[in-house]
Amino acid sequence: MDSQDLLRPALAGFDYKRLAVAFSGGMDSTVLLHLATQAAPSSAVALHVNHGLHPDADQWQAHCAAVLRGARLSGPDPNPARSCPPK
Repeated sequence: MDSQDLLRPALAGFDYKRLAVAFSGGMDSTVLLHLATQAAPSSAVALHVNHGLHPDADQWQAHCAAVLRGARLSGPDPNPARSCPPK
């Protein structure tokens, strides 16, 4: 079974222009992002929100941006991990 075959059946019933993956930078979201880009290469985007709630939040943001650059993936913005400080 090809990796594209894992996610494509779940997406078959949806009409979408963008396939957004919430990307924390952890193993689960990294694998899901990889599968999404294989199943929908022109539609998949990564979204990462830095709420600034954890002392390491800036490092997680930098990690996500580095993963996307290294994999030649992109988010909806050149800095896919945009900071959104809590109110």
